[in-house]
Amino acid sequence: MTNEKKEGQIGPGGCRFWTVKKRRFCKMVAKEGAEFCGHHMQDDLRRKCVYCKSMIEDSRMAKHMKKCNIYTQSLIKPNYYNKEVNLDKTVLTDEDLKFASMKLSDFSLDEVKSVVNLLRDGQVKNTSRNQNFQPAFYDNLEKEIESNKDNKKVLKHLIQQSSLLEIMNKERLLANGNCFLELGAGTGGLSEKVAEVLDRSSFIIVDRGSFRKKKENAFLNEGRDAFERVKGDIADFDPKLLLESNEKIICIAKHLCGSATDLAIQCATRIVNFGGILVASCCHHKCTWQSFSSREVLSEHFKSAKRFRLLTLLSSWFTCGFNKSEDDEKDKFGLKVHDKIEIGALAKTVIDNARRDYLLKTFPELTAKTLQYCTLETSLESSAIILS
Repeated sequence: MTNEKKEGQIGPGGCRFWTVKKRRFCKMVAKEGAEFCGHHMQDDLRRKCVYCKSMIEDSRMAKHMKKCNIYTQSLIKPNYYNKEVNLDKTVLTDEDLKFASMKLSDFSLDEVKSVVNLLRDGQVKNTSRNQNFQPAFYDNLEKEIESNKDNKKVLKHLIQQSSLLEIMNKERLLANGNCFLELGAGTGGLSEKVAEVLDRSSFIIVDRGSFRKKKENAFLNEGRDAFERVKGDIADFDPKLLLESNEKIICIAKHLCGSATDLAIQCATRIVNFGGILVASCCHHKCTWQSFSSREVLSEHFKSAKRFRLLTLLSSWFTCGFNKSEDDEKDKFGLKVHDKIEIGALAKTVIDNARRDYLLKTFPELTAKTLQYCTLETSLESSAIILS
C-alpha cells in the first residue's frame, strides 16, 4: 500500500500509528496537536506512575501526582503504622542477597544433590503431610459443609476453615472474650467463621488489599460492631500501637503466602497480651532468607543463605504438579517423580519446624507444634503451625 493511500485512511484527528497486523491506522483519536493517541504516544514522552501504574506524559506527571488517589492515600499514616517493624533487621551481605534471585538451574548439580541428600538422610520427619489424613470438623460447620457439597470452590474453603476451628477449639484458643487478629485476611473468611461461633469476641482484620465483599459487613449490618479492618502491610503493622485491649490476642491466618507467615510470626512476638497463634502456611518457595526470622533455630545444615534458597526452591516440588506426570524415569538428580514430591514435602517441613521452634523459644511457657489440618485432595498446602 502506498503512503498516499495510507494517509487517506486516517480520519480527522486520528492516531497515525500504523497497525501492521491489521493493515490499517489505529482507530483512536489523538489529542489536538498530537500525532498519536495516548496508547501509542512515544514511550520516551510517557512513563508509568509508580503508584497507580497509569502511563502519564512527563509534562503532566506533577499534576497527576496531586490527584493520584493511591499516592495521596499512601501519605496518610494510620495509628498502627511503624515502617518495616516486623522485618528482620539483620544486615545481609551482597552475596547473601544474590542467592535470593537464583533459580534451581543456577546451582550446580552437586549443590542441589547435597541438599537433597540432607533431606533424605532420615533426620527430617514428614509429620504434617499424610496422604491418609482425615481432618476433624467443628460441629457448627458440618451442616454448612453438607449443604455445599456440590460447590467445590466453597466446599474447599469450608473444609479448611472448619478443621482450623476444630484445632483452635481443642487447643482452647476458640473462646469468648478473646480478640482475634487475622493477618493477611483477604475478605476475612476465617474471622467470619470464628464470629459465627463466638458472639462475645472482637476482631481485627489486617490486609494490604482493598475488597468489596468483606465478610464482616454482614455482622456490622446486624449492629455487631466488634470488627476493625486495618488496610496495610503486615511488615508495617505494629500491634503495640493499635491493641490497647485487656483481651487476650489470638493471631490467626489461613494460607499466608511465603514470607508473610514469617512477618505474622514476628508480629505475634510484639503483642503484649499474646494468647496464641494458628497459621496455615503456604508457598514456601517464596520465603526469603532476609525475612526468615526463624533462621536462628534452623537446622545447622540449612543455616546459610545459599542452602536456604535451595531449600525453598526444592519445596516447590511438592506442589508443582509432578503427581500428574506419567513419566516415572529418573531425572538428572537421580530422582523419580514420587521421590521429588517427598523431597518437596520434607523441605516444607524443615521450614515450618523452624518457625515452630522459634515460637517455642520466644514463648517457652506455651506449647507449639506443626500439624496437618486438611487432606491433600482438599489442598496440597495442608500444614499449620499452632502455639497455645
